[in-house]
Amino acid sequence: MSRDASVSKIRISQVVAIVAILFILPALLDARLTYTYYLNLRWIVLIGCVVIGTLRYTSRSLLFLSISMAVTFNPFYAFHFTRDTWRLIDLLAVIAMAWVALGPIQRSPKSAARD
Repeated sequence: MSRDASVSKIRISQVVAIVAILFILPALLDARLTYTYYLNLRWIVLIGCVVIGTLRYTSRSLLFLSISMAVTFNPFYAFHFTRDTWRLIDLLAVIAMAWVALGPIQRSPKSAARD
């Protein structure tokens, strides 16, 4: 795979992570949102985790993170936790997605040797 293709996959996963963060933040900030919002949030996070896991599957930590978040936020068999538990899960999800969004792009050894 070329470096450009690798960088574009990382950029796409970063954009997906930012979109997921923007959807999770209102729930984290204890806004009284409708059930429809939370259902849409589950779909957005699930799709985002599938995209990130697909694009960055070579990173085991990102793959594990994507699978565990997708299972937690899945809309098919919804987990029912207390509001405080969901706030903790939302906080962890924002931290995880920020890690994906702000993570550095690995440089190839050849380009690092030129600098």
